[in-house]
Amino acid sequence: MRTALTILLLAAAIGMHAQSGYDASKITRGTKNIVAKIAAVNELMGSAVYYEGRRPKQFDYFVELEKTASKQELLALTDHPNAVVRCYACWALTHDSTVDLLPVIIRHLNDDSQVFTQFGCIGSSQAAGDFFIELVTPELIDLEAKKLSEEKLRLLDSFLLFVPNRLDAKSWALQRADTSGSLYERIRELAIKAHDREAMVSLARYRKARDIPFILDNPSCDQGNTRSCYYTWRAIAAFPNPAFFPLLEGCLRKTLDKTHYSNEWMELYNAIAAYQNENAVRLLTVPFTGILHQDIRVYHLNYIYEAIRNRRIPVYQELLWRLWAEEGKITPDVFAYLLALDHTRAYEITKKSLSEAGLALINAGQYFNEDDSSGNIIDKMLDLVGQQDTALYRSIIIRNIKKAAVLEFPVYASRVSARPDTAYIEPLLERLEQEDNAYVYLEATKILIAYHSPVINQRMLAIKKTNPALTKDWGGKDFTELLRENGIY
Repeated sequence: MRTALTILLLAAAIGMHAQSGYDASKITRGTKNIVAKIAAVNELMGSAVYYEGRRPKQFDYFVELEKTASKQELLALTDHPNAVVRCYACWALTHDSTVDLLPVIIRHLNDDSQVFTQFGCIGSSQAAGDFFIELVTPELIDLEAKKLSEEKLRLLDSFLLFVPNRLDAKSWALQRADTSGSLYERIRELAIKAHDREAMVSLARYRKARDIPFILDNPSCDQGNTRSCYYTWRAIAAFPNPAFFPLLEGCLRKTLDKTHYSNEWMELYNAIAAYQNENAVRLLTVPFTGILHQDIRVYHLNYIYEAIRNRRIPVYQELLWRLWAEEGKITPDVFAYLLALDHTRAYEITKKSLSEAGLALINAGQYFNEDDSSGNIIDKMLDLVGQQDTALYRSIIIRNIKKAAVLEFPVYASRVSARPDTAYIEPLLERLEQEDNAYVYLEATKILIAYHSPVINQRMLAIKKTNPALTKDWGGKDFTELLRENGIY
């Protein structure tokens, strides 16, 4: 049954893929005029482009095309000689609920003509066929465009795998491929005969012993050229067989004397971490002391952290503790995990982390300002200390009101605003006396004004006379206006 379905699928693919060619006779003069304008610009643009977010004329032409051209004209234009015109025609069709888009997409699986794109401030290029597929993929490009159902997306993935093409979308189809067994032989064919490296990664997910020699067949990895091992590491992460471990160990040790770093090392550490055993721990510990060039060390340790961050199993717990305590690498999710494991130990490291040296360590670890939905790591630590030791909490806030860097200051300022305390007044005034960064001194001024104290207000006026930064440039104007608005003259 599966074989018959595959044959039918291939037959349909071949039949539907054959393009009839562009027929200009189907296009009215008015539509041709708009198409000529689009082709002249020859760039695929969104509704707001470049840093200023302006609306380009090219998008106006697209809107005009959508209003003027009939459905039949748009279908014909998807075969236009100009790739940008083809893309806009397909885009317009996604706004027509009566159009069956799948045949249009399949007919362009070999449409690998490159189009220059500009969406927002990001300029790039991609194959026209890839743009067609992105248009009908949920959560991509135009969210108001008609998207393919899950069933049709799976069918499209099958076409991408069975119809020869060079689209990037094939790689995504391989990553989504079901490992139940029906696609195994096709994926193996793509990996071995077509030399598709993404197919090799998908093949590894089947975890078949017969494929081990093929995955190992990458001479560049043996020579320590880790820039050529990206797909090999990903395959091993999907299939952590003991046969691969010597390769991982040999290549890891060859990276330790590098004077540069490679983003592929992230995949190397992820492959090692996939073994989730003591041998993996042994290798993941090597970079702590085995790196000759200390400037590169931070990259190794960051990659180790990311490799084990979501593998919260007992064998990696001590590594997470060490990365936090010794290297300052901690994020809110791991902080919550370790706190639940051992509250006392986490609290002791938290106190050290909130010391002046500890904060420098966390900043050096590149995780302080991480965008994380679970909140800022310093906020999490402050919450813990505030629950345990009020005096220590207050002293930490006071110290950082005086010394926190520009990016850190708002964390402590928000704490003072939320829980006003007279102990914070002098530190805020002291910061105002010496601060030259407008973002900091304006925030400090707002907090001081909120105390509604005539004495504090007079102190601020006096400081204005002694700190020249409070009267310079836009910050000085905002500072003066802030005082005036609150009746402080």
